[in-house]
Amino acid sequence: MFIIWGSRHSSKVLAEIGHFNCSHCHNTVPFNFVKHIDWFTLYFIPVIPMHTEYWAECPICSYGLEIEKKRAKEILIELKEEKQKYEAQ
Repeated sequence: MFIIWGSRHSSKVLAEIGHFNCSHCHNTVPFNFVKHIDWFTLYFIPVIPMHTEYWAECPICSYGLEIEKKRAKEILIELKEEKQKYEAQ
């Protein structure tokens, strides 16, 4: 019997977070708030998240800055509150 294991990377854009000037491509655009996860896989199925990072990324060139987990959690809470206010109107 063979056991196939490995790793896989996934990314998810959570929101747009303000307009910034990208220091790489020099465009002023709304940056994406992105969650990156490295997964342990078993038979090509993601099973355990091994590492999670949050980034503010330029949607044009994908250059970005890592956001500390504590600050990322605060941003997620702020985005959730804004969504609730918008839905309440």
